[in-house]
Amino acid sequence: METITVIKEVLVSAAAITASIVAIKGLYIWRRQLKGTTEYQVSERILKRAYKLQDSIRLARGAWMSVGELGQRGQEKMIDENETSREREARNEAYALWKRSKPVFEAVSELKIIKFKTRALWGNEAIQDIEALITKAFELRNAQIAYSQFRINPHLAEGEQKLMDKDRWIVYESGERDEFWKEVEGIVSKIENRFRPHLT
Repeated sequence: METITVIKEVLVSAAAITASIVAIKGLYIWRRQLKGTTEYQVSERILKRAYKLQDSIRLARGAWMSVGELGQRGQEKMIDENETSREREARNEAYALWKRSKPVFEAVSELKIIKFKTRALWGNEAIQDIEALITKAFELRNAQIAYSQFRINPHLAEGEQKLMDKDRWIVYESGERDEFWKEVEGIVSKIENRFRPHLT
């Protein structure tokens, strides 16, 4: 009878050990799958937001500005009656540039939010290219402000033509010699290379 009790206890113990091993393996597999799912979802969000910011920057830099864009300031009754026609033209352009940059900074905000999850999953190195893309958005806005100041106050541009031209090449696309856009594309390409593998 004692032998049966010992065998029974050994079998119960073996079953408990086996169940524990299976549970631990299951937990490990579940965690790995969960991590893989999270990495997939975060990578997908990063790429979507990076593309959105890239598209917003491209649209904000369009070389052609419509009459409708230039007339927004007047439609919103922001015209000062004492402006000269040159000042009005420059301020209308500055206002249109500011309006164009709003979608850029909406996209920046979305990318900044996902940046925190990215850092938590992959560390600081993983967010360097994201930060570089966000920096390009701020570089564009700073160039818009400086360029607009030169246009509104032409006396500022005296002796500063190179600086004004540099800002203009950032504010507006310039075809094949568009270094600013090449830099944006290069950063987005690095983001793709880092996060696209998590989507397979």
